Amino acid sequence: MYWTKRAEFDRAKATFEAGLADVVTVRDFTQIFDAYAEYSETLISGLMHMISNAEPDDEDAAETKKDFEELMDPRPFLVNAVLLRRNPNDVREWEKRITLYGENDEKVAETYTKALETINPKKATAKCYMLYVNFARFYGEGGASKTATPNMESARKVLEKATKVRFKTVDDLSEIWCEWAKMELRNE
Repeated sequence: MYWTKRAEFDRAKATFEAGLADVVTVRDFTQIFDAYAEYSETLISGLMHMISNAEPDDEDAAETKKDFEELMDPRPFLVNAVLLRRNPNDVREWEKRITLYGENDEKVAETYTKALETINPKKATAKCYMLYVNFARFYGEGGASKTATPNMESARKVLEKATKVRFKTVDDLSEIWCEWAKMELRNE
């Protein structure tokens, strides 16, 4: 609130955003996010009060409202990012992030790729091989929306890469081979 009292609103906003980007616990994230949301609401109500009493500056009001909407829309992604910063080997959190993107095939593929590059299979908190299997299915079934043309070449590349990974157990590797065989049989 130091920057707010000095009427340096851009610096206050930058401080909140830096805090959201660096925090590693959900509790701390919630405190910063709630304070940022309250700050934004106060700023909007102050601008509305100013507009009702004086010459309206629609540009400032529209920009502040847009900033508030941009803060509220990605909240699930921000919470997920905090959890992934705390433990980048958390397979379930990567799966949640993929689910958050819904049918945005480009972002889903990008997230799968980043997850597979980031996770250390020996330290994974869940069945890491399922990320490879689901990524291959993603390509083999035509993306998240299932409207794209199935890309069996990419699905095979994902599974081939998975066969070279040092998983926690041999069972994980055998699951990859079984899933690959099932995929090939489905697409004969």
